[in-house]
Amino acid sequence: MKKALSHSYIDFANALGKRQYLVRDKDYDDLLESIDQHPLSKGFATIGPYFFLIGNVKTWKTLYLSDEVGQITGYSYKEGMEMGPELLVRFTHPEDYAFAMQTNQKAIEILYQQAPEDRAYFICSFYYRGLRKDGKVLSIQHQIFPIGFDVQGNPYIFAMILTDISHLNLPRNPRTVLFDKKRNQLQVINPGEFFIAGKPLKYSKREKEVLRLLASGHSSKAIAEKLELSFHTVVTYRKRLLEKTEVKNTTELVNFAMINALL
Repeated sequence: MKKALSHSYIDFANALGKRQYLVRDKDYDDLLESIDQHPLSKGFATIGPYFFLIGNVKTWKTLYLSDEVGQITGYSYKEGMEMGPELLVRFTHPEDYAFAMQTNQKAIEILYQQAPEDRAYFICSFYYRGLRKDGKVLSIQHQIFPIGFDVQGNPYIFAMILTDISHLNLPRNPRTVLFDKKRNQLQVINPGEFFIAGKPLKYSKREKEVLRLLASGHSSKAIAEKLELSFHTVVTYRKRLLEKTEVKNTTELVNFAMINALL
């Protein structure tokens, strides 16, 4: 007999809290277009295989699920759509589940402290272990941000990108980072405390471009060619990034960037 799940999507509902949504008469059928027009749409990096999901927390239905869900979770597209929010419950490693729920609740609390017009600029990145249908354990970056709001500015439609980052060999401990793209600040959220206030990110536009390309596996020579810079200039940018993040090499730099939502 198959063991019953000890968790359910009700945990997500409890983490979100009791909300009453006053939904405007707006058509969200073309959800991918709404993603493209979102203020955060140009700020995502998927350093590895990923799948995309859009969910409605008013109806608790999955509105969109990309075909790549099978590659990451082991569950087919049909299974994922039938499970709805239970897909994320099943895919979260049981040992990381409580942490995910606690930090998810804290992230929601912080989000609702913001002015309604600012809420669209917040993205939460969860780092935890995913458990595939076949039992294989993966390291996952789970990025989530609101794309649909009711008339009071309360988010009820969320977009999610779940990326397999096992190849980066990040630390095993789960972690949650809330990133305010409007103010260019981040907050690391831990259970047991409200949050650790983040500091402004002092990185130039060019440094961010170099960092993103390093994370994508490009060499300094390839980056120089792509950005039409000299090789020595790219090496200088890389050196500055290492100094600012206080890490020793490119691998540690990419790990730091992923964990702290700099990409």
